[in-house]
Amino acid sequence: MEIRERTHAKEVEEFLKKEIEVEVKVLETIIIGKEESKKILVKTLWEEKQEVLKNKNKLRGKRIYIDNDWTVQEQKIQKGIREIAKEERKKGYTTRVGYKKLEVWDKMYIWNENKGKLEEKFLKSSQH
Repeated sequence: MEIRERTHAKEVEEFLKKEIEVEVKVLETIIIGKEESKKILVKTLWEEKQEVLKNKNKLRGKRIYIDNDWTVQEQKIQKGIREIAKEERKKGYTTRVGYKKLEVWDKMYIWNENKGKLEEKFLKSSQH
């Protein structure tokens, strides 16, 4: 979707309906950033937001991302996790990225706030 100075709610609604098959009523749109880093902050109802987040995987392979509105620190953490996931996919592993989580093949990594890094989460079934 092309982001212009004034991207209207109707355009976002149509885009979401077409691309991820979710109908929402956009309450407000706010353009954030400049040039290549432009983003659209979209305000909608909580229930509709959850449907959008559930269906955002339909955008896989496109250069369009839908995420929660995060702090700058959370954005940095998620970007780092996505970069690790990309490197692991290059090695042939299947990955899934979640909020402060990364699943690589059959291992789960969770962000440790105190240490400022991802750590492997040991599942009860894999412990002896």
